[in-house]
Amino acid sequence: MIQFGDNRVCANCKDRFTQKLREGVTPGEIRHYAGFWIRVLARIIDTILMWVVFFVLTLGFGGLFGVLRSATSGVFSMVFLLNGLSVAAYEILMLARYGATLGKLALGIRVITARGDPLTLGLSAGRYLAQLVSSATLTIGYLMAAFDPEKRSLHDRICNTRVVFK
Repeated sequence: MIQFGDNRVCANCKDRFTQKLREGVTPGEIRHYAGFWIRVLARIIDTILMWVVFFVLTLGFGGLFGVLRSATSGVFSMVFLLNGLSVAAYEILMLARYGATLGKLALGIRVITARGDPLTLGLSAGRYLAQLVSSATLTIGYLMAAFDPEKRSLHDRICNTRVVFK
């Protein structure tokens, strides 16, 4: 692991050092990257919150349209669509506004750009779509964070973002 805070750079680390300089990281700055397991825990917290939203939506639409037994499949299709949209809106808006979802905020981690700036709305939306790519690779895209020196998943690499402790 490279300690970017000291001025000595080993021969094997020069490429990483110059890359950090290109990204705008100052030589005295040390970032503490959030590891794989704390990111998994943040995702579990967010999933539980989204289950609550899904449960409320299901109860709301089930109670509203429960008398129409022939329209049940259409109602559940609408609930699944609304759930998917609410998950996307939650992730995108929370990252753009606060730099983290509620699960990440609870654990003291946030998502930043390579330069250390907060995410824009467009980059947040792009990161959400890139997470679909991470999921489509049989979650290997997520597992990359366990082996990367900067703990980046596939969607972090695509969008050039980092997950760090506050």
